[in-house]
Amino acid sequence: MADQHFKSNSSLKQFILETAPEVSDLLKSIQHPKRLEILAYLVEEQQDFHSLKELTKLPKSALGNHLSELVAKHLIEKVIRGIYQITLDGEQFIASLSQNYLNAKIREQERLDRQRETTRTMISKYTGKDIEYVEIVEKLQIKRSLTEMEIEIREKKKFIVMGIQDRGTSGPDFIPPLWNKFNARFDEIKNLIVTKEAYGVCFASNKASKEFNYLAGFEVNEGEKPLDSMIVFTVPKAQYAVITCTLPKISEAYKSVGKWIRDNGYQEIGNMDMEVYPESWDDEETDLMYIYVPIVKA
Repeated sequence: MADQHFKSNSSLKQFILETAPEVSDLLKSIQHPKRLEILAYLVEEQQDFHSLKELTKLPKSALGNHLSELVAKHLIEKVIRGIYQITLDGEQFIASLSQNYLNAKIREQERLDRQRETTRTMISKYTGKDIEYVEIVEKLQIKRSLTEMEIEIREKKKFIVMGIQDRGTSGPDFIPPLWNKFNARFDEIKNLIVTKEAYGVCFASNKASKEFNYLAGFEVNEGEKPLDSMIVFTVPKAQYAVITCTLPKISEAYKSVGKWIRDNGYQEIGNMDMEVYPESWDDEETDLMYIYVPIVKA
């Protein structure tokens, strides 16, 4: 079948307005990178459940959930018991996504090339020197990495987090092992709110000893009973200063948001803050996370 194109931008607009919930739901179905991996592994040939488990390195229950979602959206189908294949819709879907991504990267590279040439021409014109493009880009990247953290104010209603808690003084020492412990059990929490957005809640800090509690968990319904070795924690309704960052820059982000709070006439409240990791968060080096610090006007 030939590719279908909209006859005008007006037709495209009307189509989106009429189908936005369905299209959004379809996009949400492949929001997790592991679902894209599953589709990729099925492009060339059928795979059984065991092979997909080995290829994706997913726990059995997590893989089952991802497969069920992809089947429900008709992106893959079960051929016989335990064997899956990609559908024509699935093939066209990831081919279109991949092509759009590649086109965007090509345009980005073209913009960088134009920027390189403009910069080198300007430097040569006014200084008579030819500075290597690599040196320029490295300096720009360093400068951009220090300034691209965005801060905004958000309000959040009271909600409940269930997870595993620990207490310590050095986050890098006890928080990563805590997340590993929680990640091994996150499928046990069934009644999640909306998505598997993960929360790292810091609370009950002691300035003298520098100890604080850290809870790794998911949002659940109010009244949910904690599972074995887990706790439930109520995060109160509050106004937050929210900063976007990557995990390697988390210390820098906390300093930046603290300075922003002081400089803009606010003060921190509640002896608590939290990290929020989107469901699609996977690469700790590059994927974005959010830090929420409760504030009031000073």
